[in-house]
Amino acid sequence: MADTAEDETVGKCTEIEGLTEEIVISGLHTIPYRPQSKFAPRYLGYYLNSAYYHDQLLPLTQGIKVSSISKTSLKSTYISYPKSLVEQGKIGNFFNYLDHLITLHQRKSL
Repeated sequence: MADTAEDETVGKCTEIEGLTEEIVISGLHTIPYRPQSKFAPRYLGYYLNSAYYHDQLLPLTQGIKVSSISKTSLKSTYISYPKSLVEQGKIGNFFNYLDHLITLHQRKSL
């Protein structure tokens, strides 16, 4: 997750699928996360990049020209999710399908 940005992209994240116990090293201005609960692939990545979650981050960011968010502030956010991994998987796959569909339409319009 990006902990610093010059615009409202602070909190933008990328989900890396398939890691279980591997050591992950992040670069500058990023916070690595490993969920303590099991999530279906893609669900958490899409959720953490959603407007709903991002709206929680905005009041927690600090700075005027460069915005940043701390690990401590992130601990006060809420993550909503269905308990069923099957349902999480369907949601993650649906958004993944939409991303691919949008990409295809963008290529056709070029």
